[in-house]
Amino acid sequence: MRKRTIARVLAVALGAALALGALAGCQSPATGATDQQQANRTYMTKVNQAVEELNTRLGEFDEAVAQESVVNMRNAANSAFEAIDALAAIDTPDAMKDLQ
Repeated sequence: MRKRTIARVLAVALGAALALGALAGCQSPATGATDQQQANRTYMTKVNQAVEELNTRLGEFDEAVAQESVVNMRNAANSAFEAIDALAAIDTPDAMKDLQ
């Protein structure tokens, strides 16, 4: 009876090991993204965020124009200029210099 229990435990352990091996083999390989590709993605993410911020601030400027408030227009324009400066200040990777 003891041998039978040991055989069952070994069978379950081997089955689990085979299942884990099969799962490990099915994993997708690493994408192998290079540092340059990661830098490009980071740059594009920062540009996207800066453009979204600029879009928001230009929307505020449009609202100020609709209200015909010169003071609000000037403040909104200054805010938009700050967003443009932030966009220009983003460090550009060498591969993306042409895009900037």
